[in-house]
Amino acid sequence: MKTPRKSKVKGAGGFTIVEAMIAIVILAIGLLGVGYTIHVSYSIGQENIRTIHRAADDKGDVGIRDKFNQDQANIYGKLQ
Repeated sequence: MKTPRKSKVKGAGGFTIVEAMIAIVILAIGLLGVGYTIHVSYSIGQENIRTIHRAADDKGDVGIRDKFNQDQANIYGKLQ
């Protein structure tokens, strides 16, 4: 049985600590980007919910959903 030959290049068997630390930093930056993306999408979703389901304000303007329901009731009333 032959024994495997060892590499003549120093450190060819694995990663150096500097390479590992650089990889960890790159991974951390990527994870921060993913976390920020999730935060922004959540904020946009909450703003959309507030826009759609807004209660009547001082002028009587309501959210998109209630405005749609009012329009549908007006159309249904005219069709009867």
